[in-house]
Amino acid sequence: MKNQLITSIFIAVFLSFHCVAQKKFIVQINFHQQIVTKNLHIYYENGRERIRVSSNFKNNQVTLADSFYARYATVLIAYRDKNNKYQEYNNFWLTETPATITFIADSTSPDPLSKRKLINAIEVSQMGENKFNDFKANEEKDFQEFYFSNQEKIAKNDLKTMKIYYEKSQRVNDKYIAFVKENGNLYYSFWLFRKGMIVNSLTPIDTLFKIYNTVFPDSLKNSIEGEFIESSLKSRNLKKRDLAPNFNLQDVRGKDIKLPNYKGKYILLTFWASWCGPCIKEIPTLLKIKEKYPSDKLEIISINLDDDSTSFSKAVQKYKMEWVHIFGDKKLRDVYGVMGIPEVFLINKSGEIIYKRGQEKDYDSKLPILNNLLVDSL
Repeated sequence: MKNQLITSIFIAVFLSFHCVAQKKFIVQINFHQQIVTKNLHIYYENGRERIRVSSNFKNNQVTLADSFYARYATVLIAYRDKNNKYQEYNNFWLTETPATITFIADSTSPDPLSKRKLINAIEVSQMGENKFNDFKANEEKDFQEFYFSNQEKIAKNDLKTMKIYYEKSQRVNDKYIAFVKENGNLYYSFWLFRKGMIVNSLTPIDTLFKIYNTVFPDSLKNSIEGEFIESSLKSRNLKKRDLAPNFNLQDVRGKDIKLPNYKGKYILLTFWASWCGPCIKEIPTLLKIKEKYPSDKLEIISINLDDDSTSFSKAVQKYKMEWVHIFGDKKLRDVYGVMGIPEVFLINKSGEIIYKRGQEKDYDSKLPILNNLLVDSL
């Protein structure tokens, strides 16, 4: 009953969030002719999710328009060519007033996005971002240098390298926490917490709840963003032995997929994307599970989080993933509190979650903990 209540609360908050707080933004972004548009990485963040912008440019211009559910919509822009392997995103906040962002050529700077003119757009750097970047500069520099010097070892999950990698990641994360605690009245801290920290598995959920409840003023917590943060934290707290949140969706063939219809069998619920290297790496393990356990005992249901349906379809065909697929349902991702992918849940015959990959720390692509549990259960 408690778990069903939590799910009901989440759905109610989401519906009010969608219906009451919806606002519209529109922004025209102009790039000078020296910009190669294929090297641009553009996203916007609407208070619920981050959305990648497709390369739909005309005369080096692109116009973005959509709903948003926060104090501001955020546009994120970076330029990465073969000589620039890493560049921080330029972040801009937008209101409901139509806005323009114009990037101007500047021969004195190596950064092609360094000079710009804004109309009705706000530089996030001036609203707390510069202060935050200075605050974590040493730890961030140390982490980035280690990462770029050890990418191959990290990709291979070298144990010694990964231990150092996670230690350095934790130091950066600790600076995030310290900054938010010291600047709780700053809206930028609230924004940073919502868009980044609540999806960061390095911070225990109890710590995040405590920060949210004690650091931010009521004026921020009582906003629609505050309601969304609270519901997201409750979803992230989903754990083993909780009842799996219900869902009623359609798969890629148009068939209704309802959780109650699978009562009496086990469900392996996976969240993945075609661009996610670790997701692709564990597909052979899922194929072996599919081959070993018949569908009358175990059903695999995969939730794909690609923005591009073509990339999703090609991956399904290439890797012969012959099971139930649901494309692009990010609401279910939020309900299940999925902070990163790949994520895997095992739901038993009674509808209880008995395995959560992240909670089990079953990070090996062969999923040994899951496989042992399947042997014992089935």
